[in-house]
Amino acid sequence: MKKSQAKDIPKGWKIKAIERGQRLKSSKKRIKELTASRDHWRHKYFSLKNGQREASRKAKRHQYALCWVQFCLRCHQYGGLGLRACRHCLNCIYLCLNIQGRVPSHVSIRNWIIKQGYYQVHDLAKPKVEWVIWVDESVVLGAESILLVLGLPLQKWQFERPVCVRDTHVLWVESRQGWTVQQIQSILQKVKDMVDVQYVVSDQGINLCKAYAQVGLTHIPDCSHVLAGGMEKLYKNDPTFELFIRWAAQLRARWAMSRQKVAFMPPAHRTKARFANVFPLVRWAKDVLNRPQNATLVIPQEVKDEWAFLDQHRSFVEELSWIDRLSSGIAKILKTQGYNDHSRDLIQQCISQVDLPDTDKIQAFKDHLKAYLENVEQLWVCLENKTLICCSDVIESTFGKFKLKIHPRSPFGMTQFLLSFANFTQTLNLDLLKIALESNTLEKLTKADPNRTSFFKFKAQCLGKNGT
Repeated sequence: MKKSQAKDIPKGWKIKAIERGQRLKSSKKRIKELTASRDHWRHKYFSLKNGQREASRKAKRHQYALCWVQFCLRCHQYGGLGLRACRHCLNCIYLCLNIQGRVPSHVSIRNWIIKQGYYQVHDLAKPKVEWVIWVDESVVLGAESILLVLGLPLQKWQFERPVCVRDTHVLWVESRQGWTVQQIQSILQKVKDMVDVQYVVSDQGINLCKAYAQVGLTHIPDCSHVLAGGMEKLYKNDPTFELFIRWAAQLRARWAMSRQKVAFMPPAHRTKARFANVFPLVRWAKDVLNRPQNATLVIPQEVKDEWAFLDQHRSFVEELSWIDRLSSGIAKILKTQGYNDHSRDLIQQCISQVDLPDTDKIQAFKDHLKAYLENVEQLWVCLENKTLICCSDVIESTFGKFKLKIHPRSPFGMTQFLLSFANFTQTLNLDLLKIALESNTLEKLTKADPNRTSFFKFKAQCLGKNGT
């Protein structure tokens, strides 16, 4: 560099160069951050826009968006709401969010439920894996009886908790005036052709067991029904048991309207399946007998006088309490872990830990329980030592959900919601919902059951032949 050029260089140039480099570096970093933020919000905007477009899309021949159809079905499925209540909830959302649009009628919501249920049962492809099924029939209205078949893919089940309604699939549902062995056999044969059935879990109904034998299905008896059957054998004709149940029912009737005594009232006891639901009453009686004498709660003298009945039958209550401890422990193991070599050891440990008194009825209950476990052990060996599901409470829960949905005086009780069983068991997907609405019409559902004067046929006559 020449001296003349060196003289032109200002003083402090190095500091200024460093500062300029830092500014350029900071600007590049800021530009990088702004670019990333822009891309993030751009992606979020288009995702939200596509999601709104996806939610606002409609099925062919339907005027309401799939998001509102899904909302109504979820309210009916999970919220326990009726058809008109689902419509009212949607109407409230429209008003609160200032959404312009028509609110569907309860008839439209019912049609969506039935179309979705029909698709789940008949059109949706089932995975080609090993299945366990539950079969049961239930009288709902009059002489109409529903035959329901639930299924669960064994490949997905981990035996960490009891089976819930949402874990199962509805493989078949149908109603008739009565079910014969041949009719049940034909249904089970169709289910076997549909999926690979390993075994069936149900109660020991005569017509069901005969149908299993004719079709060639391995039957695992339900542990809940077996334990209740053992109780029924012991106490069905027991005068003390009848006196105990009658005394508790009369006590509830007298104390139901009393402010002072309602807190000491025994729990309600169902007359139907009373041997399976007697244990809450037994636990209440046991707590009354073991109450502390110096309790802070002041118990009226009239209540103590009534509770003297339990002191007179203390040995009877103690006997039922022992059976309750034994059966509850075994049922918890079988419902949660199924039956295998590990649960078998836990059951034996449970029996040994409960110090049972040596009475005739307790010994008879232990023999009944031992025979059941030996039967399940043989079935377990025949099925190549695979863990067995031994409880059918899930199908009872499904029937309970259905009975809450129908009105007892409805003339369409057996037809309008028969296909809604499938909506209780599976989660709703917009793509599957769209296919279900587009592939099924009321005309198609009417032809599916031509021998029944159904709600669909009545609707088709009123609305025309388009069947949409």
